[in-house]
Amino acid sequence: MRKTRPVQSRFACSEYNADWFVNDLEDPYMTPTDKPFLWMGRLRVTGGRTNIWGRVCLRFSDWDFKAASFDGHGENWPLGYKDIKPYYDLVEKYVGITGSAEGLEHLPDGQFQPPVPLTCQETLFRNRVKERLGRTVMPARSANLTKPINGRGPCHFCGPCERGCMTHSYFNSAFTTVADALNTGNCTLISNAMVHRVLMDPDRNRTRGILYIDRNTRQAREIYARAVILCAQSQESVRILLNSATAYMDVLRDTANLEVQRSNVRVLEETLRQTRDRFNVGEVTKTDVAQSEAQLAAGQSSLLAAESTLNTSKANYRQVIATYASSTGYRMIEVPIAGCLTDLDRLREAVSEKTACVIGQQ
Repeated sequence: MRKTRPVQSRFACSEYNADWFVNDLEDPYMTPTDKPFLWMGRLRVTGGRTNIWGRVCLRFSDWDFKAASFDGHGENWPLGYKDIKPYYDLVEKYVGITGSAEGLEHLPDGQFQPPVPLTCQETLFRNRVKERLGRTVMPARSANLTKPINGRGPCHFCGPCERGCMTHSYFNSAFTTVADALNTGNCTLISNAMVHRVLMDPDRNRTRGILYIDRNTRQAREIYARAVILCAQSQESVRILLNSATAYMDVLRDTANLEVQRSNVRVLEETLRQTRDRFNVGEVTKTDVAQSEAQLAAGQSSLLAAESTLNTSKANYRQVIATYASSTGYRMIEVPIAGCLTDLDRLREAVSEKTACVIGQQ
């Protein structure tokens, strides 16, 4: 197993479930030599990583949604905890989250099943920490059942959850959301299908389906739909987007690249500042400062190139939408990304039946 899955075997992959994971030799990936990355948890099975995830489920609070108001860094979300709370309630009741209500502002309480009991030693530790430090020790808030719901049995604490659960006690989409969707009679599950790209209508900003590769026959197949929901985790979703090259997808790709370059410049600026500080106290030489300055200059050059590429992509995309709008009689308006969540009247106008919409950066 360690020969065929040297990366996957580092996390949750064992002789019991190795066939769920990709073969690292047959499905390799590349990273820059100076930025190695261990892409673990690459599963090829219904339910994906929900078969092996850690299951800790914590709610965001306004300390997260409005973090900039607390620490002065970044930007606040356009939504707050009170906006998301009803959806947390809905999801937690369906998933089944064990936990204890503690009244913590930074970790809001939820729709919990009974908590996993603490041992005598853990209870003593909890009480002493509260008494002497004023801190709260609590059982993990986890997607493991402690009482049955929807035909799923409570957890009996056998331990190796990543091997699968015959009582369906931990949340796994294979025996919850997928099973419930299939039971409606309105869902078809296609296994052994590796999505290659989203099919886009070249004349307007609309998906028309997906193209996938059958893992057994190696044949390409297309499925058509009115809407496509892309939820293949961060790396796989980006892979699919990059394969789905159109004017609109080019904007998404180049916007992401611009943010990467901006982040890189911020890091290089901080590195240069620290290098100059160290030079002032004799820890480094002028050569070190010059190297940092050269790296920052190269990063700024890459940022300017990324901005130019994005502007070109946005211009091409606007032309596609303008052509479509002209041919259909629709109006073309532009909605800043930030306005999509805060200016609801503008958003309603943007998605109305007779509007072709361009969503651009603020």
